Parts: sequence; structure tokens; C-alpha cells
Amino acid sequence: MKGSLQTFLNAFTYPDRTCYPVASCNTQDFYNLIDVYLDAVFYPRAISEPDVLKQEGWHYEAPDGKDGDLTYKGVVFNEMKGVYSNPDSVMGREQQRGLFPDNTYGMCDSGGDPVVIPDLTFKGLKDFHSEFYHPSNSRVWFYGDDAPVERLRILGILQTSLSCKYITLTFTLTLTLTLTLTLTLTLTLTLTLTLALTR
Repeated sequence: MKGSLQTFLNAFTYPDRTCYPVASCNTQDFYNLIDVYLDAVFYPRAISEPDVLKQEGWHYEAPDGKDGDLTYKGVVFNEMKGVYSNPDSVMGREQQRGLFPDNTYGMCDSGGDPVVIPDLTFKGLKDFHSEFYHPSNSRVWFYGDDAPVERLRILGILQTSLSCKYITLTFTLTLTLTLTLTLTLTLTLTLTLTLALTR
């Protein structure tokens, strides 16, 4: 991301999830990146502007001359055509389908099969996003020496800015006290906080 001190920023798709890792050695930059990512995941332009699906997903394209057939184009469509033309990818997909014929690992391709990508409608995209891209359907991990209170503030902003179901946050705090040279007491506290949300 331009202007960021990020040390890692990406997205990984799997048949059953998408991961959005972000890392920075600068704490303020880290929080700024989190804000950008949360906005992009929970408020993407793709669910409010149909033209985004046409550019990123698929659209019809007319030939340069007057003769010829309409063709499908789009960033994801073209990318997945490349994936589906790679023999290693084809073999891997067929192995997944053979091993897991009845669940998402064998039935779903996270990028989409180019044969069925043109079946995706704007309404279908919005409905899918509404059902699955929600804080109550997410897992958030923080790692580092930043303040846990700031993490809760960020998640609280997320919770209050979206109408949603219930989110359960569990924190484990470990406190180790050394009383003497031979006695060490370890106390583990687990705090479970359920945020009541509406959808």
C-alpha cells in the first residue's frame, strides 16, 4: 500500500475462508492498515456499485471490428482462465474433488470456475457478502506488544458500525508471580465477552 510502512499485506482465499493478514513494525501504521482492511472487507464498493463487478468480475466485450462474437472479460474472469489452463491447477482441483466430493473443499473454487463466473449477478454478490462477510462470521487475531485496550477499541468500532449478530471475544491473560526462589505461581484468567448485536 502506497505510503505505508507495512511489512506484510495480502489476502489468501481458500474454499472455506479468506484471510487478510496485515503487519507493520509501526503501531500507528498497523492501526491505519487495519482500518483500511476492515473498510475494504465489510464495506466494499463491489456491493454498492454494479460497475465494480463488471470490471473486477466479468462483463461482455465487443470485438474491435464489426464482425465477431461478444467475449467475456474481467479481472477475476481472466485470472481464473489462466488458473484453469494450468495443468498443475487442473490436477490439484480434480484431486480435491475426488477426495472431498461432498463438502466445500471439493465443491468450491474460491476464485470461481470461468464457466460459471458469468452466472454471478450483482444481487448474488450482494447476498453472498451480506450472509458471509460479517464480524459474527469472522475470527480476528492480534499479535504483538500493542495495547489490548486499543484492540478492543478497534473491534468495538467494527461492532458498532455494523448491525450484526453476536460476537464472542475470549481473552486469556497469564500472570506469573515468583514468590520465592523455589515457588512460582501462575494464574490464568479467561475473560469471555459477548457483545449483543442486532442484524
